Amino acid sequence: MFATWVAEVWDRLDRPKELAIVEFGAGKGSLAKAMLDALRTERPLLYDAARSVLVECSAAMRSHASTKLGEHSERVEIVAALAPEIFETTTVVVSNEFVDALPVHAARVSDSGEVEELYVTADADGGFTGAFDRPSTGRIAEYAERFVPQVRSGRPFAFEVGLDALDWVNGITRAQHVRAVLTVDYGDVAARVAGPQRPEGTLRAMRGRLPVKDVVGSLFEADMTADVNFEVLASTAIANGWVPRELETQANWLCRMGAIERVASAASASIAERLAMKTLLAPGGLGDRLRVLEMSADCPASG
Repeated sequence: MFATWVAEVWDRLDRPKELAIVEFGAGKGSLAKAMLDALRTERPLLYDAARSVLVECSAAMRSHASTKLGEHSERVEIVAALAPEIFETTTVVVSNEFVDALPVHAARVSDSGEVEELYVTADADGGFTGAFDRPSTGRIAEYAERFVPQVRSGRPFAFEVGLDALDWVNGITRAQHVRAVLTVDYGDVAARVAGPQRPEGTLRAMRGRLPVKDVVGSLFEADMTADVNFEVLASTAIANGWVPRELETQANWLCRMGAIERVASAASASIAERLAMKTLLAPGGLGDRLRVLEMSADCPASG
């Protein structure tokens, strides 16, 4: 389905001779391989024009990706961090569960109505405790005013400030040759991820796929994440002249991209693969929890 989206964008752009497909947080390269496999089989002209750039900070993951993508090595570049020269040709950007892993500032509206930031202190025994104080940067209050509903309601609540996400999308949508972005992640519109209706915020820690109650105390021992405020991404893109499509569930997006027809016609699909797709498409399943945002620089998003 990602490959289908890339092909639709390529067609809308009048099929440029070169197309960079930049994936952030590429991990072991599974998504990149699936896209390149599909393009090689179904859109060979696009495959010949494509260059897959995987941005992955983990050296171990980069090594896995290099092995996994060996058969496509002539069309693949794996990098630890983004460099300006990556965007020197017509580019589309994809990310799958990347933005929710970016660092956030943990903040709150206090009982007195002030915006405060959570600071963490290590004690003599190596444990961690948290305390709120004045924000470390004025950008936190600016972010709260723009993207956190009812921040001046006088009601206390916790929230997260995704400055890294804001800077990420701002940099991408300001790059001259980037034409489209596709982001899939946990999160929602601002009113559902921040504000008095989410008094505890969305910052959470997971260990062994189980939630950890003490987020601060589990630093360096658990995976941390926070829901993506998609309004940050869409609003920043709009400010840079981009056109976002309405936010939708992953299940809806997959259906719009033709997933049901593809599975129905795939005689070789195993029972496990069909069940996996059912999990993504069934109401209340994973596909209902993930959101998809398409954004375009110079033409309306697909559909």
